[in-house]
Amino acid sequence: MNRASWISLLGTWGNTMLNHPQRSSIVEKAVGQNPWFIPEDVDFALQTIGNDLLDPAALEHWLDGYPGIDGEGSPMTIGLVLAGNIPLVGFHDVLCTLVAGHHSQIKLSSKDAVLLPWALNVLLDLEPSLSGRWHFVERLANFDAVIATGSGNSARYFHYYFRQYPHLIRGNRSSVAVLDGSESLDELELLGQDVFRYFGLGCRSISHVLIPESFDPARLLDAFEGFRPRIEHSRFHHNMDYQRTLQLMNRVPHIGIEFLTLVESNALVSPISVLHFQYYKDAASLQALLDQFADKVQVVSGKSSGMVPFGMTQRPGPAEYADQVDTLQFLLEARTLASNAQPS
Repeated sequence: MNRASWISLLGTWGNTMLNHPQRSSIVEKAVGQNPWFIPEDVDFALQTIGNDLLDPAALEHWLDGYPGIDGEGSPMTIGLVLAGNIPLVGFHDVLCTLVAGHHSQIKLSSKDAVLLPWALNVLLDLEPSLSGRWHFVERLANFDAVIATGSGNSARYFHYYFRQYPHLIRGNRSSVAVLDGSESLDELELLGQDVFRYFGLGCRSISHVLIPESFDPARLLDAFEGFRPRIEHSRFHHNMDYQRTLQLMNRVPHIGIEFLTLVESNALVSPISVLHFQYYKDAASLQALLDQFADKVQVVSGKSSGMVPFGMTQRPGPAEYADQVDTLQFLLEARTLASNAQPS
C-alpha cells in the first residue's frame, strides 16, 4: 500500500479499536494476565494508540518524511522481540514493520500476550489482504533482521545472539522531569500522571526530578494527592512498605506520604513507589546533569523548548522513537544492511 492508503487504514484501525464491542472484555483479560496491569492503565494505552499514535494528521506528518514507503522491494522477515512491562509497549515496532512493507515474526512477552493479537485481528478484519504479514512465535527462526527490547541483561544477550543480523536492540531507560520553580499546581498534577501511570514501570515514566535549589520538594506531594488510590494496588502497596522500611532501617533522609516517598539522590532510576529528586544550581549545572544522563534517558519532560510537556510522556506520537533511534528508517534500510551481513 502507498502512503495515503496506510494513513486511511491506520486511522480507521485506531478508531475501530476504541469503539470495538470487545474492548472492555479484552481489557479485563489483559488485566487478568499481568498483576501490574489495571483497567485504567490498559484503557489509557488503547486510547493513546487510537487518539495519538494512529491519529491521521500525525500519521501523515510522520510518513511524509519517508519517501521510501512508496518504493518497491521484496518484503523481509523482521523478528520482533517485545517487552511486557506496560500494555502494548511493542505496538510501535509492529506499526513500523507494517508500513515499511515487511513481514514479522512476533515473540510476545508472557506478561502482555492478549492485547496485540486482538489489535492485529481487528486490523485483519478491516484489511484481509494483510493476512500472513505477521506470525506469533515462541522462537525466532529464518528472519532477516531483528528488533528486540528487554532489560539491561537481556539486551546484552540480544546483542550477542543477533550480532550477525541487522539489529536494533533496546535495554533499560527511564525518564527525567525538569522543574524551574514556576510550575502551577495544575502543571505539577500533570507531572504526577507521568510519575504514576503504569506504576512507573515504563521507560517513559518519570523516575527522577531535577529541581532548583529554591524549590520545596514537598510541593510535589501536595500536587500528587489525586494519585492516592494507587496505594490500593497490593503489589504497589507492598513495594511502598518495603521501601519505607529500608529507608528507616538505613536512616535514609526522605519525605514521605502514604503512597510515595521522595528521596534526594543522583541515581536516575528509582524503585517503585519512590521518586528521586536532585537539586541544580543554575542553567549550566542543569545542562551538565542532562548531558550526564543523556545516554540513559528516554524522555526529558519540562516547560522548556524541546522538552515533552508535563502529562504527555506516556502519549507518544508516531514520530517519537524509543532511544531516539529511527525505527522506520532502520526497517527501510534493512535490505541493504542484510545484504552486507553474513549470518551463519
